[in-house]
Amino acid sequence: LATSNPDDGHLRIWKSDGSLLSDIPRFKEAKGLTGVSWHPSSKSIVSIGAFITLHQTDGTVTQQITHRPEAEKRLCLLLSVAWHPSGAFFVTGDYGNEIDDPVLQFWTEEGQLIKTIPFTGGDEIRNVAWSRDGERLATASDQLRIWDKNGTLLHEADAPDLLWGVDWHPKGDRILTSSIDGRITLWNSKAKLIKEIKRLTFN
Repeated sequence: LATSNPDDGHLRIWKSDGSLLSDIPRFKEAKGLTGVSWHPSSKSIVSIGAFITLHQTDGTVTQQITHRPEAEKRLCLLLSVAWHPSGAFFVTGDYGNEIDDPVLQFWTEEGQLIKTIPFTGGDEIRNVAWSRDGERLATASDQLRIWDKNGTLLHEADAPDLLWGVDWHPKGDRILTSSIDGRITLWNSKAKLIKEIKRLTFN
């Protein structure tokens, strides 16, 4: 298991029994790490924050990428990352800023940019998740959006509040989201609302 820390920027790797295997300090100017994803065949780990960093499974850094050179001085913090189930590529989503819209980006296994998709006028991309078969990608933002594996938008639905979490049912026919206001919602694979499961309230 690999975990990232948004405060100290450390990448930590754990054994299956919960014991700490390695604690890797942040690499160069990586600062805090906001997300991490393990390659499906355990070849490498990708962590995100201000940069995209590719690690070997022992934590050794192989590459660090500035994902938006045009906005390097206007930080676009990365928030979400997920390897495609094939391991051939991964996707990232960022926060954007006052000038730059958030973007969804596709990257090769080696860290070469394949495609950038702007979320024009949209909110930050808080989370991304692939269906188990790798045919569909769901993104959580101001809308639930469903894409094919090539980055073509297939379905979208407005959400009543900013979505923070998203995950697929193993069968790929339903999606569960969580929101900034504690709303847990079930959708079908075409982004049609099935039901709101629970609304949490906080004191």
